[in-house]
Amino acid sequence: MGTRVIDQLQTRAAYWDNAAAKYDRNFAGTLIGQTRRHSVWRDLERAFRPGQRVLELNCGTGIDAIHLADRGIQVLACDISPRMIQIARQEAAVSGLAALLDFRVLPTEALDRLELELPFDGAFSNFSGLNCVEDLSAVARNLARLLKPGARLLTCMIGHFVPWEIAWFLAHGKPAKAFERALDKGGLLTQAS
Repeated sequence: MGTRVIDQLQTRAAYWDNAAAKYDRNFAGTLIGQTRRHSVWRDLERAFRPGQRVLELNCGTGIDAIHLADRGIQVLACDISPRMIQIARQEAAVSGLAALLDFRVLPTEALDRLELELPFDGAFSNFSGLNCVEDLSAVARNLARLLKPGARLLTCMIGHFVPWEIAWFLAHGKPAKAFERALDKGGLLTQAS
């Protein structure tokens, strides 16, 4: 990786380390966050079965990985933020499902470091984590090597203009927050949604 990419990864990791403590409260714990997460869970439950081994990209605080582990699915979950992974490991310990979970600090751009792992039955990235990746073709090549033939890959990406989010923040008297994503030119905030 070049110096520019390493600098971008360090900036992104610092941003998410800072956001980690408030992430569950500011997104996962909101009505919109819960509604979106339950929708994603329905798709994950249809795609993956107990006994499978799945790779999660951009796992944040581990909510989805723990949900899948509760259904008997083994998850290797990665995130660029050491603080997010620390919280995810704490939540896994509390859940009693730590044996099915492996949380690692690993940016999506470095998936090639997992080449010695057994092939995965599937992978997923939700809530726009892939929006922060500059070279999606490299991610695709790495996933092709890591996934079993015919494995499922579920992704969720979002644009900078999100009408329902703007309406929600405007209705709650937060006009600056309503247009924050649309004005975010550096791409740091897109993963938070």
